[in-house]
Amino acid sequence: MKRCIAIAVIGTGRLGCFTASFLAKQGMHALIIDRDFVEEKNWFYTRSNVGELKAEALSKHFGFDWKAAHLNAGNARELLANARVILDCTDNWETRMAINWFCLNARTPWIFASCIRSEGMLSTIIPGKTPCFGCWNESPVKPRSCSIEGVSQEIACEMAGRQVNELNNLLQNNPVYASKLLYVDAANGIEFTKKLSKRSGCLGCAKKVF
Repeated sequence: MKRCIAIAVIGTGRLGCFTASFLAKQGMHALIIDRDFVEEKNWFYTRSNVGELKAEALSKHFGFDWKAAHLNAGNARELLANARVILDCTDNWETRMAINWFCLNARTPWIFASCIRSEGMLSTIIPGKTPCFGCWNESPVKPRSCSIEGVSQEIACEMAGRQVNELNNLLQNNPVYASKLLYVDAANGIEFTKKLSKRSGCLGCAKKVF
């Protein structure tokens, strides 16, 4: 029997697929949110999935719920209304800011994770307790895209595993990466953690302007 914890996974690329897989292995249930369709080049999905909605194909595989949508500030409240924890598996700054906006309003914790090429990052964001996403990522200084630069299967698997481990830590009220940013470069054997601080002028958590 799956543990019925209200988890929302946003994004169904390599990172999202691995995260969903690890959740299923631990007997957890999730809501998958993504707007894209499966293409032949997409990893994890089968040829029979080509043309299907990614969220639907992935959810059928694991028995999860799904919603086909591009999450933004206008629909976040509706899509995430029942989420207790949000797992960010996107590669889009605007979507992450929408998640940040929703979570600050709903007081919902979320775990940011990203990976590109051989690099990965992770942080746990708890409204009212930690810096929000906007405190340390106010704007995309240099936009980067997995679809252009690629992402290794190794780093996607590693970051998904760390994200789900951190979810378990969070559910036990002992998150490791609250107010911290983990950076990993699997190809070059680099790993470090950076302390994050609230920004006094942050429009989100400081000024409550969304």
